[in-house]
Amino acid sequence: DPEKRKPYRPAYKLTDEEKRANKRWANLMQHQARRAAGPKPHKFDIQSMMCRQDARCGYCRVLLSGEFHIDHKQPVSKGGTNDLSNLHLTCPKCNMVKGAMTHEEFLVSKKRKVAVWT
Repeated sequence: DPEKRKPYRPAYKLTDEEKRANKRWANLMQHQARRAAGPKPHKFDIQSMMCRQDARCGYCRVLLSGEFHIDHKQPVSKGGTNDLSNLHLTCPKCNMVKGAMTHEEFLVSKKRKVAVWT
């Protein structure tokens, strides 16, 4: 009902209480998405992924010595799960650049960047 709707206000004009309520709502939605994704992988599953990938990043193939991220091919924010078929190991740099893109979207964006530099 349009008469009951609050008028739109830019974020900088929100009261502190409205900002806190928005933050709580965002946190709740993120929490629900993570719960829906299922349980986190076990350390033995992570080790088997490490062996399967020869301890290399799933994108740039750099050696994962010490620090690595567990990446979702289909992000949890887009309905992905913690199923092992949806996970692979990446270097922190690739995972941070990838953000909430899907595996395919990231590969396409990488090809464009490589084409520009070559």
